Parts: sequence; C-alpha cells; structure tokens
Amino acid sequence: MAGPDQSLAGQTVVVTRSRSQATKLADHLEGLGATVIEFPCIEICTTSDSLDLDPHAFDWVVFVSANAVRSLQEKMALAGTSFAFGEARISSVGPATEEALADLGIQVQSMPETYTAEDAFEALHEIEPYLKDKRVLLPQGNLANTALRDALVNAGAAVTAPIVYETICPEFDVARADALVDARPDWVTFTSGSTARHFAQLLGEERLARLAKHTRYASIGPQTTHEAELAGLSISAEPSQHDIPGLITALVEKTD
Repeated sequence: MAGPDQSLAGQTVVVTRSRSQATKLADHLEGLGATVIEFPCIEICTTSDSLDLDPHAFDWVVFVSANAVRSLQEKMALAGTSFAFGEARISSVGPATEEALADLGIQVQSMPETYTAEDAFEALHEIEPYLKDKRVLLPQGNLANTALRDALVNAGAAVTAPIVYETICPEFDVARADALVDARPDWVTFTSGSTARHFAQLLGEERLARLAKHTRYASIGPQTTHEAELAGLSISAEPSQHDIPGLITALVEKTD
C-alpha cells in the first residue's frame, strides 16, 4: 500500500496570505510534506461607507473574488438587505469565488475555464450575446483591474461597480521579515498582484537580494506574474490552471 504523497517533503514554502484567507493552500502544502511559513502581505477590509442598492435591479451580478462575495454580503447585511438577487444571473471568476457563493446558497451560471478578466467576459458574453443595456452589478476591491468593467461597458452594459473592500499592506515587522530571510525558504507563493507588490515592499532590496540566493517565486497566474515582475521579482513557476490546485501542481513539478 502506497504511503501518503510527500511530493514537497523537505521544502519550505512561504504563503503570503493569512491562513484564514488561504487555508486550502497552506493545508495542502503541509499535506504534501512542506514546511509552511505564513507571511501575510495583505489585509482585506470591508469598506465602511453605506451601500444603497436594490439587489433585484440587475440582470447579472459578477463576482471577481471571494473577498467581493464576503464583503458585499457583509455590507448588504448591515443595510438590512438579504443576499439575494431575484432573477439576476450570477457570474464567478474562479472556483474559490464559486465556493464562497455556494456557502451562501447562490448558484453560479457563468464561470470561465481560465480566470482572467478577458475570459470572464467571454464566458458571460457567450451566455448573454446582447449585453447592450443589461444591468450588471460588479462588486470589487479598491485595486481591481478595470479590464472586465471596461469590456462590459464597451459591450453596452450598464455597470454598477461599488468598491466593497480595500486591500492594504500590513504594518512592517522587522523581526518577522528578518526571520523569513533567515529561514532560507525554497519557495514564496503569490496568489494576487497585491501580495507580490507588498512582499517586495515589506522585504526591501537588501533582504530580497539575500533571499534571491536560495529562494524561487511562484505565481498563481499571468496578472500576478506581471505585477510581481514589475516589483522586481522573477517568477519561476506559473500554472496553466490559475487556481490553488494549479499553483500546487506547478510547485511539485518544479521541485521534482
């Protein structure tokens, strides 16, 4: 009988989101034998402004992240509004977002095979070829890429895009940053552009130079890779499937 898969045994992997935000990534890495170092590089805060909208007034609701789901639900609850959207159809960009919606009893009608703004638009457009004057709710964060919103607007949709959460950089902790470098991790993983940007900001040039001698970087997808490289971080692993299972597979393949 074969023993448990220990493909990452002996590898030390940094996860740049807290375990509460990236439970599956940290748990799966540990399940494959890796030593996980948590070094959260982002904090997610639901915006404090009031949200005045009629959730039944839309033809489509497009969720680009699980954070958008959770933050919109929280803001609607504070406004005394049920997290329900009448006859609107629901689009999700990625399985983690779909899972967050399922936890709230919301079924998804559209999800792209790959999780980019362009593919999300194409998947929705395939179901709804005539988007002119369709009312679309697109809850998002303060750092959201405008590509999906622009594509919807260019197709004639009437887009409402409230900022429902903010992504901020945690306070700098010198001891924690030094301990990370001293641990000589094999990999640092990035699941969003903001985790990569903030990681570079928090570590600084001198620590990054020391880290570069023995550490490689892995990105969940092309947009994250682009942001990481703009921050001066060279990506060694990027999966073709842009989600947590894909990221883990890429790590295993690059570690072999």
